[in-house]
Amino acid sequence: VLSQIWEHLCRQTNWPVSEDLWLHELAVEERHLFPVEAASKLIRELRNQGKRVVFTSDTYFPSAFVGRLLATHRFLVPGDGLYTSGEIGRTKRSGALFQYMLAMEKVAPRHVAHYGDNEKTDFATPRRLGIKATILPHARLGRTEEFLLQRPGGNHLSASRVAGAMRTFRVKQAAAGNEAYHELVASFLGPFLLGFVSWAIFQAQRDGIRRLYFVSRDC
Repeated sequence: VLSQIWEHLCRQTNWPVSEDLWLHELAVEERHLFPVEAASKLIRELRNQGKRVVFTSDTYFPSAFVGRLLATHRFLVPGDGLYTSGEIGRTKRSGALFQYMLAMEKVAPRHVAHYGDNEKTDFATPRRLGIKATILPHARLGRTEEFLLQRPGGNHLSASRVAGAMRTFRVKQAAAGNEAYHELVASFLGPFLLGFVSWAIFQAQRDGIRRLYFVSRDC
């Protein structure tokens, strides 16, 4: 669990052990996590069909923290199931967390449909147990985002921030039926304009220019 990870790290680095360390990590996670609109839409559809919703997660975060985040973003409602590997001591990857969930929910594998984005954890393992599994690719890195992160040299932190901003825009908003246009804006037009504006401001600051004018016929 999270506190044990920090306690081990403190012993290895001779840092004083403090609860503030892992509380700060939780605060950072809470500030930067955001909902994936496609997943939110799927859950709403399942609820409308009268399906029971259960959340499973391979995570070292406390289940209370995970539950609060899910509830904040309107994924989890009272009565839903929630099973996290850190507190239960079993993982989805091994299949043990799925087996635990099946036993607690008193349901047969063939009556469960699982959705997730990991080929091994969310697809191969549950299918091996007889659970119907479906991959949700929406939150995966896009080709442009992967390209940014894989480029040799450069500033990885800056590349990570740009790739993160691209993915945030892409998955946080519904495409409203125009997925091709949405992808074009998220993966090309937005990053291109961001890069151009950043470059222009950097050049102006370097050259001591304090006022910029933008003139365009078609914009």
